[in-house]
Amino acid sequence: MRWALVVLCGVLCQLGRSRGQVANLTLAVLLPKQNMTYPWAWPRVGPAIWLAIDRINRQPDLLPGHTVRWVFGNSEDKHGVCSDQDAPVAAVDLKLTDNPDAFIGPGCVYSSAPVARLTSHWKLPLVTAGAEAHGFDNKDMFSLTTRAGPSHRKLGEYAVGLQRHFNWTHRAMLVYSDEKMDDRPCFFAIEGLYMQLPTVRNLTVSYISFEDQDKANYTSLIQEIKQKGRIVYLCCPPDTFRQLMLQARREGLTQGDFAFFYIDIFGASLQGSRFPDPQRPWRRGDKDDANAREAFKAVMIITCKEPENPEYQPFLEQLKQGARTHFNFTLQDGLMNYIAAAFHDGLLLYARAVNETLQQGGTVRNASAITRHMWNRTFYGVTGFLKIDENGDRESDYSLWDMDPMSGTFQIVYSYNGTTKKMSAVPGREIHWPGKGVPRDVPPCGFDNSNPLCRKASLTTLEILSVTVSLILLIITVTSFFIYRKLNLEKELAAELWRVRWEDVQSSSLEKHLRSTGSKLTLSLRGSNYGSLLTTEGQFQVYAKTAYYKGNIVAVKHINRKRIELTRKVLFELKHVGTRPALGQVAGLRGSVRPGVSVRLRGGSSCQEPLGSPRPGLQAPRPERGLWARVPPPPRGPRGGGRGERERGRRAVRERPRREPLVPFALAPACPERAERPALPWLPPGSPARSLPWPCTHVCGFTRVQSHAHTLNSQALTGPSR
Repeated sequence: MRWALVVLCGVLCQLGRSRGQVANLTLAVLLPKQNMTYPWAWPRVGPAIWLAIDRINRQPDLLPGHTVRWVFGNSEDKHGVCSDQDAPVAAVDLKLTDNPDAFIGPGCVYSSAPVARLTSHWKLPLVTAGAEAHGFDNKDMFSLTTRAGPSHRKLGEYAVGLQRHFNWTHRAMLVYSDEKMDDRPCFFAIEGLYMQLPTVRNLTVSYISFEDQDKANYTSLIQEIKQKGRIVYLCCPPDTFRQLMLQARREGLTQGDFAFFYIDIFGASLQGSRFPDPQRPWRRGDKDDANAREAFKAVMIITCKEPENPEYQPFLEQLKQGARTHFNFTLQDGLMNYIAAAFHDGLLLYARAVNETLQQGGTVRNASAITRHMWNRTFYGVTGFLKIDENGDRESDYSLWDMDPMSGTFQIVYSYNGTTKKMSAVPGREIHWPGKGVPRDVPPCGFDNSNPLCRKASLTTLEILSVTVSLILLIITVTSFFIYRKLNLEKELAAELWRVRWEDVQSSSLEKHLRSTGSKLTLSLRGSNYGSLLTTEGQFQVYAKTAYYKGNIVAVKHINRKRIELTRKVLFELKHVGTRPALGQVAGLRGSVRPGVSVRLRGGSSCQEPLGSPRPGLQAPRPERGLWARVPPPPRGPRGGGRGERERGRRAVRERPRREPLVPFALAPACPERAERPALPWLPPGSPARSLPWPCTHVCGFTRVQSHAHTLNSQALTGPSR
């Protein structure tokens, strides 16, 4: 029965039109009925549709011979939320009951998608100022859908213009909140940017989604932004955005290295008591206002551009009056009213397209022809010039807002013309960058420190670890070496290798023989602290007691001291003597003196062996075959090395000793066959000592007892005493 009524109504309408009567053109309006949070809610848009239909019916040139009427269907469910189930059901009901010629709306994405598919199947045009999602660009599926309002594809094109204007061609980051319920406005807004930004060559786009309820996620979210982006586009509720910016300030992201673009299409964050007098979006009247104000210096806000043509403001006054009269609703100033104006202009555009189609011989049911006349054309309405592109989408204009650091209020600094795709600066205004300049979209060293210049200037973690381990090993090695030397030195000092046991010293028969014959002589030099002995075969001059130690003849000198302290300094000197081949040997004292008392004899042969370890192949010299020579000591003072000193060195040594007795020191065993001739740099050229036979020559000298150090210092071969 219902279908029969619809068919009968259609037949009657066609008959009326054929007789020249005024025909009715029915429009099905499908919008949310009660939920005022939507910019396309029926109380907001209804007055604009009434104004448009009234204008069409009052101006015969717009659609001559036709009267436009409308029917309404609710696109929201019982909870007041846009529904993808209730909206298509309402559309089917309107189609069956009223057989409309076109559909106006819906506005929500999830409501518009199934309805637009139905209208494409029914061959009916659909005009809306909503349905912003990028998916409606698919004209194979939505072939009869015309969007007279802003769309997210155009928002993405505006973001592309921003990137190119500021020369950000490498990286962009998208951050949005997604509750996965209702119409998901931020998800679809960011989708438009995500689909369009890659059209910039070599631009890398990354995104982060979060749930607004997860307040504890702000810290990790800011950390991820720091690691992946510098140019950040954000979409979330205003209060959430403020909390994010406060956290960004705590993390140091608001000093000028980052740029934050807040997507607020309808200016909810800027809404004040009277638009366009904007509220400071950072202000909440709490303790965080000061920090929020500083953080928002790095923020720019993207909104739709409010029309500036003279027809727009009078239209808004009529819109407010109609809302009060027909809906008992008070409209506030704001960018949401732009959607109502867009519905108004879209309906007028449809009427013109129908008129043009009729003039070309078509009918109001020729949806393809009507849609083709709406696309790719410019129309002037209450919002100014309305440009619909070849894909049926309006070219949208946008505004870029920046905060004045002096007043703390946001103001428009750039305007974007969607038709010309150009940005124009507002005269007398500029962007106040926190870093005194446009930030870079990529850090100087890259996000992963991949810049080769930075890698040369700084070390990698592996290199730093290698250097650290190497330094530690080097320190351990050097420390171990010095510890080993220290322990070895202490061991040598404790061993007292320089000590000669008195039991190992054998009395010399030569001393007994000379003592019995009375041939013991004492030699001294008058006026000099040095001298020499000369002995040849068959002639001996003995100046001290002699003895044998390990086959070597040695001289024994008794010192009249009861105690000699072996301090650490003395032990070091004794060790030094024992390790120097050119120095004399060290002998211990007799047991009559306290154990540990010793004396050091410095001087001796240049080819002596260490004490207690005679080298194999060396023969101890025999006194009767020994060769003795006078060797003058090195010069002392300015008079050293002269002829007079050499003469004094050749004097007889039988004179009375001086106050400090001179005692001889023992010579080492005979030199090896290939022993190297010792260097005696202090001997003057032509000295007899330089021509002594080698290696069978033994050189000796005198030493002087120095009681204060308890040592005997030689000046014969080792140079002057220090």
